[in-house]
Amino acid sequence: MKNTLLFITQILILTQLVISQKTCNGILSTSASVCNSKGLCIAQNKCSCYSGYSGQYCSIMASNACKWHNISKLSTNQYPTIDLQKTKFENDTLKIAIKSEIVKDRLYTQVFMINKTNPDCTYPGQYWNQGFDNTGTCANIYNGNTPWIKGKKCGWIKNETDTEIKYTGNVYIDQVESLGEMRGQKITRDIRSVIPFLIRFQKVIEVSYDV
Repeated sequence: MKNTLLFITQILILTQLVISQKTCNGILSTSASVCNSKGLCIAQNKCSCYSGYSGQYCSIMASNACKWHNISKLSTNQYPTIDLQKTKFENDTLKIAIKSEIVKDRLYTQVFMINKTNPDCTYPGQYWNQGFDNTGTCANIYNGNTPWIKGKKCGWIKNETDTEIKYTGNVYIDQVESLGEMRGQKITRDIRSVIPFLIRFQKVIEVSYDV
């Protein structure tokens, strides 16, 4: 009887381990070939691609005509920025576009708003996607389209007065760069960029004139 219970317990533990393992395109997240070896499988069928790569499983590579920056081991360069032309509040949805220049050996990127554990608030996630901007020197673009009903759980702050409505918050971008190896151990550099934003809506427009 004890042996039977032990056997059942072992099966349950193994089953839980298999269920908890993430896969991307049917490949375990721990495999070297996951995400076409150009990204990190951070959720079920969701890859965070290396700089210069895109697509659900990181199979799309930026053109060789793009500028691929080299990593400096002494300093961090090419910080991500917000594309103001594509960032707006529309139809009760916050649309954010983050631009990050292509950097060799810059590994995965994660974008989030305060609540890093909520998949609604992060890239890769339900409301986020990655692509390329092939104009100029080229860049990876991280697009977020988060509905307010979801975003209010991500750390947005809404302030309303008689004359205006303001949404304030921070966008956090975590990136990892590979600096090589030392004594067989990989050396990486973690980068966090913080971009504050403010969206203001005027509720009252005052018009005065003389007759």
